[in-house]
Amino acid sequence: MKHGRPTIIVPFFGDQRFWGESVNRAGAGPPPIPYKELNGTVLAEAIQFALSPGAAAAAAVLGQRIRSENAEDAGVKSFHRHIPLKNMRCELDRTRNGPWWCEKYCIRLSAPAAALLVQKGKLSWDDIAPHRECPSICVLLTAGPIEYATDRHYADPLAASGQSIYDMFSLTAASTGQMFYAPHRGLKGLLYDVPKGEH
Repeated sequence: MKHGRPTIIVPFFGDQRFWGESVNRAGAGPPPIPYKELNGTVLAEAIQFALSPGAAAAAAVLGQRIRSENAEDAGVKSFHRHIPLKNMRCELDRTRNGPWWCEKYCIRLSAPAAALLVQKGKLSWDDIAPHRECPSICVLLTAGPIEYATDRHYADPLAASGQSIYDMFSLTAASTGQMFYAPHRGLKGLLYDVPKGEH
């Protein structure tokens, strides 16, 4: 398409059908031909379409548009626009990233800020943890990162159901108990961990 030539697409995987339909909507190629339906007659009809003056004109217009855009630059800019920088920066020094999470004060910290606060006795190392491992209520409210447990593998539905029920009851009991001595952790457990079924 970049060179302005009509294109015949025979999708067999992934997003190829989408692109075949896009080319067809632009008039630069026939409808995509599923590979199971490909035969001599269908291919001959597709070639006739591709050789038509209308397809050649549409492909030339599409090729010019593709050649005139700076796709790499646009892709990089789009990537950077979607990075949630506000939720990744240290809240004490906005010029640094915040890979550490302080549950006690509900803030993200850079490594130098965390080290300084510990050195000055304002925090202990027990008060902070890697940001990715603390999906607390505070992090949820600031749209912080959440990691999902992908390392759990159960051989059958019965084992998976049993583990989920066990997790739900044990987390409910533990979170309810925490409400008496660490209310914010207990609330986090009841509102976040129990529905998710994760420690």
